[in-house]
Amino acid sequence: MPSRPTLFDDDEFERHEPAVPPADDHGTSSGDPRPSEATRRPNYWFRRSVLIGGVVAVAAAAVLVVVNLRGSTTDTVESGAIDDDWNRIALTDLRSGRLVVANDQGEEVGRVESSVRPVDASRVVAATGLVVGTDGAAVVDLDSETADAIDLDDPSMAVPSGTALTMIAASSDGGRGVLVHGPSGDRLDTAEFAPLVGTRYEFATALSTPNGRTVLVTDSGNFQSVLLSFDRDEPSYVPDLALAVDDDVVVTGQNVGVDATVSVFDHDGELISSARTPSVRAGMVDDDNVVVVTVEGEVVTIDTGSGDTETTSRLEIGTVGSGAVAAAGAVLIVTGTDGTALVDSDGQVIATFLGRRPLDAAWSTRSGACVVLADEATGDLVAVDLSSGEVRAEAVTDSEPAASADGCTVAVEVDGEIQVVGETGATTIDTEGELVALAPDASAVVVDVDSRLLLTPIDAPDDTVDLGPSGRSVAFTDR
Repeated sequence: MPSRPTLFDDDEFERHEPAVPPADDHGTSSGDPRPSEATRRPNYWFRRSVLIGGVVAVAAAAVLVVVNLRGSTTDTVESGAIDDDWNRIALTDLRSGRLVVANDQGEEVGRVESSVRPVDASRVVAATGLVVGTDGAAVVDLDSETADAIDLDDPSMAVPSGTALTMIAASSDGGRGVLVHGPSGDRLDTAEFAPLVGTRYEFATALSTPNGRTVLVTDSGNFQSVLLSFDRDEPSYVPDLALAVDDDVVVTGQNVGVDATVSVFDHDGELISSARTPSVRAGMVDDDNVVVVTVEGEVVTIDTGSGDTETTSRLEIGTVGSGAVAAAGAVLIVTGTDGTALVDSDGQVIATFLGRRPLDAAWSTRSGACVVLADEATGDLVAVDLSSGEVRAEAVTDSEPAASADGCTVAVEVDGEIQVVGETGATTIDTEGELVALAPDASAVVVDVDSRLLLTPIDAPDDTVDLGPSGRSVAFTDR
């Protein structure tokens, strides 16, 4: 069977009239749209789940509407990486769904029953956890030790590209998603909004501002993009595929043949400008500049106000497949058939790494300062500074590595030992166990030894702390 085209390959589709939600309590109109609404209420893409930033959507049955808390005030976040401070560890039992919270001495300080079993995926950000399993999902508050169920059949978890602070539980048919903002605990349930017939949210390729409070997602069922925000009462709808987002504008694109239309909208869905470029694969917006990368590796900048374009550089990484904005912001990580390139907000190439790709999409878009790239053939890893393109650390492994919150330190297994490699060199921990996790500040590792999880400080490897039996996921948090 031939492979399906990527989300950007929609040559078969012409621009559609936007879908308009029916009239309901939310105040949306079912009458004739205003002229501007014909531009901003949808035009979406060929169905597809492309792995740009995490796992994808999941199966569907939306019954319970989770309370949505909006209007919280948050400080400006310059990086969407998680905080590297920690003083407790959240351990999720993958069989029972129970979350046990321990301090840095391994002493239990809290326990929450999520009632999700078995667990397929779990994630903890600050005091908020999201647990997803075959029979449903739950949002967990570590401080109050409470769990709220989300009634989704066979759900999956996703994290938007560009942030590590927001988590999504989504139905497999793409009809519903529950967004959870870790630092605040706020939730946003798409079931609260007036439904559109045929909605299929592509949460696997969702994009976010670094603070995680504004998320742009493609609705491929209606050929449009939807702007979701924890700080707005209603979503905004704009035509075409989600390409980029910041605090002021959203950018979408539509490929037809070898050409593309790239459009810039404000957050209310009003068109600001549009431009024609060769077919696009990735984009980033920074201040008054949009940077897009074409299939053939051409880097084009677009003035958000006028739509004027300029070709600034060309990537030598083969045919471009995807791109993602780093959580540090203002850097586009672009992957092609021959390697990976870093592009800055002026459309200039920071660095090119042939034969290397992000080992995991999460490391591409959620690290604070570096991106980890791997040569899959040799197992060579490099941690690359996002601003300069310099290699900060190098390692070799044939097993699953772990990275610090800033992405500049990696932990790997080498010949039965654990090596923690950073800018200042490598530290070796002599153990026969299996690497499970690296602390966000790279101060300790968690190793599975004889079916026990052991927290081992890197500077004092003899001061091991027993965290309990294996079969648990590990997350470091700050109270």
